[in-house]
Amino acid sequence: MLPPTLVAARKPGAPHRCPGAAGGRVLRYMDRLLVTLCLLTSVVLLYRCLVFTGGLLPFGPGSSADGVDGRSGGTTVIAATATSQGTGNLVTELVIDRFGRTRSTTVTQNGQDMSITVLGSDSSLRSRRAALRRAAVERQPVVGAAALDAGEQEQEPEAYPGLPRDFDAQAYLMYHPDLRKLGMSTADEAKQHYLQQGRAEGRPYKRLRVLLRYTACTGLINQHYSHIAAFTLAAALGAELVLPPAVCRDSFAHYFRMEGVYLRNLDLADLMERARMAVVGQATSILRDDPAADLQYVVLDMPCSFFSLRSLSNLPVVTEVAKSLVFAPELLAMADRIVDAMTEGSAQPFNGLHLRIEKDARDWATIMGGQQASCLRVVWKGYISTMRSVGFNSTTRIYVASGMLTYGASVEMDRTKNYLMHTGVCSRVHHKEQYIPQKELEVLNSEQKALLDFLVLARAQRFAGFGSSTFSFYLREYRALHGIPRSTSALVDAHVIGTDNLFHTAGTIVWNGQALEGRI
Repeated sequence: MLPPTLVAARKPGAPHRCPGAAGGRVLRYMDRLLVTLCLLTSVVLLYRCLVFTGGLLPFGPGSSADGVDGRSGGTTVIAATATSQGTGNLVTELVIDRFGRTRSTTVTQNGQDMSITVLGSDSSLRSRRAALRRAAVERQPVVGAAALDAGEQEQEPEAYPGLPRDFDAQAYLMYHPDLRKLGMSTADEAKQHYLQQGRAEGRPYKRLRVLLRYTACTGLINQHYSHIAAFTLAAALGAELVLPPAVCRDSFAHYFRMEGVYLRNLDLADLMERARMAVVGQATSILRDDPAADLQYVVLDMPCSFFSLRSLSNLPVVTEVAKSLVFAPELLAMADRIVDAMTEGSAQPFNGLHLRIEKDARDWATIMGGQQASCLRVVWKGYISTMRSVGFNSTTRIYVASGMLTYGASVEMDRTKNYLMHTGVCSRVHHKEQYIPQKELEVLNSEQKALLDFLVLARAQRFAGFGSSTFSFYLREYRALHGIPRSTSALVDAHVIGTDNLFHTAGTIVWNGQALEGRI
């Protein structure tokens, strides 16, 4: 008999079923439930292996490397797929650490362009999957738009077919002032002219790299002025400089002239125009034969640039160039030795004198004094008058820079020292040979010895020099450049030689000493 519960559960009118059939159905139901539970258990175990244990699936370096936030025991999955447009690849690296956190880095490469998207999250796996799906959906139009833009650019017709990609309209108009005279000022006008006429004429169409080579000639300060002119021109042109070797000379008897720019005293604009014509002319000769030639640079050779530039035409640039030029530290140290010994450790002041009466300057003396017998008396009279006017007296020692000892005129040098003390313009006469051993002086050439004198005289309390000597003229400028008032320097009047105007316009490097005080 059936249990009461079972009997009561059977509805009236329901078909009667045997006990054996009902038991089979229960067993089949239990089997399915058990299989389902086993599958679920397997999935959970697999998930725990992937997320918590780490290192079980060898998907690359991430399997043994640090995971997100630098924690070890993570899994890295790298997948590479092609974009829908077929123009590139999409590479995704998914890193899952042992705490369930992920970092997804997606690299989309389309032709030469590449974009990188990094996603990181501490949320659930479902949230992370949703974030990745949203990122994929959001990224897809971007790739398509980029490809579309690229396609549109490729299909866009060129406004100026045949125009070089590196065409520089500003440079084209700058190099060819004749076009500006014709009224051309816009980029379109420059491009049209090049295509219609300029290419056939071999006109340079882009900025040229210019290497400026120049010569520094004759004496120390003449070479220095050559450097100033060349540096100023290079700054205006935007050119690179190739420095010339230093030279020395034994006498002004080797004085020479060079055609072109030497002693031309040109305005900076005129000098630039000459350089422009030379550079453009050279480039044109090359491009006329081969318009597609790649001009890496143009070398502009300049003759001796001494007094080629009228410094007054652009004095601010000249001043800055002069400031930038420095002298050899070895000679600066040697000058310090002389000054320290002569002034007893800066305890005693000294005055400075540039005495230009040696044999290679006799021509100047002859011009000033006429006959040889009387010329030196005229020069000496000018020197004594100039020294007294600037404040030389019998209580202050004097440093003399002269080439007399260089030329072996030791007797003449002794007479000069006695004469200076006798006239009451100094208490004692000093010169470099008294402080620098002969062995050290022998290794210096004539211009280095002159520079040593120059550096000592630059530190004198007062200075007197010769009006037609670039050494004396530039020394006055150099002292003013470093804030020493011009009133402490005086030059012997040598206007009869005829160099005063040239020296003033081409040799001036500062307006006046006071103007630069506090700025050096």
